[in-house]
Amino acid sequence: MTPRILAGIVGREFKRVLRNRARLASTFARPLIWLVIIGSGFSALIPGGNFSYHKYLLPGIVGMVVLFSSLLSALGSVQDREFGSMRMLMISPVPRGTIVLGKTLGATLMGAAFAVVLTPLAWVFDVDFTFLDWLRFLGATLLCALALASLGMVVASRIRKLENFAVAMNFVIFPMFFLSGALYPTEKLAGWLQPLVRLNPLTYGVDLMRHYLLAEEFRAVSRVEFEPLFDIAYLVVFAVVCLAFATKLFGREEHLSAMFLGGEARRAPAPRRVGAGRLRLPAPSGPLSGIVGREFKRAVRQRGRLASTFARPLLWLIAAGTGFAALIPGGDYETYLLPGIIGMVILFSCLLSALGSVHDRQFGPMRMLLVAPVPRGLVVFGKTLSSTLLGAAFAVVFSVLVVFFDIEVSLGDYLGFLGAVLLCALALSSLGMLAAARIRKLEDFAVAMNFVIFPLFFFSGALYPASELPGWMQPFVRLNPLTYGVDLMRQTLLHSERHLLAPAQFAAWLDVAFLGAFALVCLALAAAFFGREEHLAPMMLGGAARRLPLPGRGSRAGRRKPTPAGT
Repeated sequence: MTPRILAGIVGREFKRVLRNRARLASTFARPLIWLVIIGSGFSALIPGGNFSYHKYLLPGIVGMVVLFSSLLSALGSVQDREFGSMRMLMISPVPRGTIVLGKTLGATLMGAAFAVVLTPLAWVFDVDFTFLDWLRFLGATLLCALALASLGMVVASRIRKLENFAVAMNFVIFPMFFLSGALYPTEKLAGWLQPLVRLNPLTYGVDLMRHYLLAEEFRAVSRVEFEPLFDIAYLVVFAVVCLAFATKLFGREEHLSAMFLGGEARRAPAPRRVGAGRLRLPAPSGPLSGIVGREFKRAVRQRGRLASTFARPLLWLIAAGTGFAALIPGGDYETYLLPGIIGMVILFSCLLSALGSVHDRQFGPMRMLLVAPVPRGLVVFGKTLSSTLLGAAFAVVFSVLVVFFDIEVSLGDYLGFLGAVLLCALALSSLGMLAAARIRKLEDFAVAMNFVIFPLFFFSGALYPASELPGWMQPFVRLNPLTYGVDLMRQTLLHSERHLLAPAQFAAWLDVAFLGAFALVCLALAAAFFGREEHLAPMMLGGAARRLPLPGRGSRAGRRKPTPAGT
């Protein structure tokens, strides 16, 4: 009986993933973007010799695929616990250990399958390995996926809501990736980060994959840090411990049986007085201030977004800055990186602010606003202005780090930096509104952002001089607004620095001109697209409703015989 139950749970997990085309596309697009763009950018900066950064990076990118696939598979478990079949499964006579093992096994096999699909990249980058090496690499991938899937089940066993899981993953996935040795040797990281490196299961998974996939390469390329037996032992022990914890935590679901079997239901929460004792702000004087104020309230109330807005760039600056600084000669890399990380803050804040506009168009007040006598251009401008000011505010808070990096900034240079921040935020907010104007569903917007945010960041020169990228990438560099925003911030914030990794890429007037023109064009297009909402007016104002589709010939209603009169 147990094998059939396991097979059913594993099969359902595979069906869920294979039907989610957006997740499949992002699963393969994300590592390819990292491997091609980041690999090309840093290959030009890291000294050569026998060292090939693309080859060194390949096992780390496979580890990224396993990490994202295994941990995000736990998202389905949280969704099932909140809405779906998990509740029924919990009150069935199926052992909790079988449920946890089935979910973990499904995530493990899916992560390993994705990693195997990426194996041909080894031939693209001319990696020499034997068939026995590949079998060992496959075993390392399975072990790594098992450990990470077990960790995902521990997290999913204690989280009840999808929003909380997404916030938790922001503080798990990227820290594990940056502290794993996937991008650089972990020995290059600061001493206080080493305990986190040693506790990270992905560290041992990537090291084990590097042992076997790069077994025939030069020592400078393989760069292993532990013995294979130690890697295997740690991954197995980690997986067993996490599975035991997940099984124990999943067992605490007795309150569900009463809900489903007719017993005492959970008590409804007592109503609370909303707004009592709070300071009431004056009502907005016009539609523009109302739109801007609402967007600020939304951002301030989303504590998870606020936390990730600052945690993500700090992680990049500390971990990536420290790791790459030891590999890249020719300047103070961490100082060079700071404006690029501020650009990341603006990029994520401004583009993800457009997510709220898509949400409002699909569920909320945007529908009412679009049929109100408010010009479409004013709606677009209000949304863009609020996103611009939020992104600029986050960037200003983050710019305090110039004190810790001992960067001398005069008042004139800082004012110029503020202008660069505002221009960059305006251009990126306009781009976000243009995307939100044509996208109707949150799922479609999330997929689109996967193919926009990281390519914009990697092509911008935030991490390395964009001029070092291959020639076929240069058109993307030139059309990227973040390229000019980072370049302008670097010219103003680092004006007094003398030991930069690379000089400014463009003249300041060209940066300003491109950002201004880009923002105007995107705003005009967004206003034009937002204006095509006339079909909402009859729906909202009591006019003719949308017609229901006629039943098809093959439907049951279409085959029903008419009832004879008089019966």
